[in-house]
Amino acid sequence: MELPVKSRTETKNTIMSKFKTKIAILIFIGFCGCGVFPKWDYFYPYSKINPEHFYKNLPNDYDNCLNQFDSILSDEIINHYQSLDSTIAAIEISQAIGGLFINFWNLSFYREKPQTSGIIYSKRMQYKPLVLDEFIKDGINDPEAMVRILFNCYHKKLNNIPFNWKEEIQLLKSYWIPYKYGEGWVSKEMKKRENEILVDYHFQQLAVNDTVDILYNRAPRLIKKTPDWYYLTGIIQFKIPEQKSINVKLIDIQSDLKKNYMMIEKDTIMIGDTLTDYSKGWLKRGNYYMNYHRNKEF
Repeated sequence: MELPVKSRTETKNTIMSKFKTKIAILIFIGFCGCGVFPKWDYFYPYSKINPEHFYKNLPNDYDNCLNQFDSILSDEIINHYQSLDSTIAAIEISQAIGGLFINFWNLSFYREKPQTSGIIYSKRMQYKPLVLDEFIKDGINDPEAMVRILFNCYHKKLNNIPFNWKEEIQLLKSYWIPYKYGEGWVSKEMKKRENEILVDYHFQQLAVNDTVDILYNRAPRLIKKTPDWYYLTGIIQFKIPEQKSINVKLIDIQSDLKKNYMMIEKDTIMIGDTLTDYSKGWLKRGNYYMNYHRNKEF
C-alpha cells in the first residue's frame, strides 16, 4: 500500500534522523577507540579499578604484581580465589581473567605493535611494564605463562604458603608448551591439559542427588530450533566416571527470555525426562563459578 505524501515525507525524515544518529555514534566509537577492547562493564565483577587506568601504575617486579592484585581484584574474587583448590586455582582464574592483565598490563608488549585505531588504546599500549623484562630475563616470553606463574604465587601468598619465584618459574617451564602460529595465545596441547584437569576436578565435586543447572543455546533434543536460550535444571541420578558424564532428571526448563518453556508437538524433551550429558558446563547449586559471572544465570 502506498503511503500518503505527507506520511512518506515524515517516514523519510525519520529514517534520515536515525541514520545520522547511527553515523554519529560510529564516529564517536572510532574516535575513542572503544571498539578495540572490552567494555569496562565486563570486568566489574572482578576489578575494583577501570582497566583503562592500569597503565598509570604498571608493575615493576614480581612482588609488585601480587601487591597490585590486592588493590585491583574485587574482594569477592580474592576470597573465592583463596578458597580454591591449588590443583585448579591458577588455571581457572587465568582462563577467566588472565587476559585482563595481559592486555592492560601490556604483557604482550614484545608480541604486538601498538594499535592506532583508538586514542585511548594507543596511549596505554605504548607503555612497557618493567616486570616484563624480568620475565624475559628468566626465559618466560609467553604472556599466558606469565599470568599463570603470577596467579599460582598469589594463591600461595593468600594462603600463607612460602614460595620461591625461581622455583615456580622452573616448574612451569618444565611442562609449558608454547603456542604455534595460528593456535591463539595458548597451545592446543596446553588447552587440552588444562581442560582435563578442570573437568576431572569439577566432576569429582558433583554427587548423586546434587541439583545442577546448565545453559543450552537450545533445548537438547529439541527438533525445532529457536533463537532463544534455555536454562535446564536437573537432579543427578548417577555418574559415569569413564566418560566424565552425568545422568540428570530434569525438574525445570526456563527460557532465557524469562518465559515459561512451552511444549509444542514437535518437542521431544520435557520436565521429568532423564538426560545423560558430559559433565562440563553443569553447575552445582550453591557453588561459585568464576566463568559464569557469580553464577547469577540461575
